[in-house]
Amino acid sequence: MPRVSFYDDVWLNQISYKKSLNEDGETNTQFINRLKKVIHEIITKDLTPRQEEMVTLYYFDRLNMPQIAALKSLNKSTVSRHLKVAQKKIKQLLKYSFEMNA
Repeated sequence: MPRVSFYDDVWLNQISYKKSLNEDGETNTQFINRLKKVIHEIITKDLTPRQEEMVTLYYFDRLNMPQIAALKSLNKSTVSRHLKVAQKKIKQLLKYSFEMNA
């Protein structure tokens, strides 16, 4: 199964609770651009340096977990754990960010 891009992954689907994108006059494109900006800010400001590195290598550089593990001399389970914790933190902060701005 091919890996989807970062922005097509579950994080975009997690924001689907926003009922109407047009209620506040925001288009889908504007919403996606705002979402990308918020995700970038979360990655660079709220994740640990190790989590940021793992997310960057996995989603943006498109390396798989064994490749990251080999590159960083880590166990694959360590890479997986860092990614899962980062994903959870990003989802929580996204939800909080969009609930506060709704």
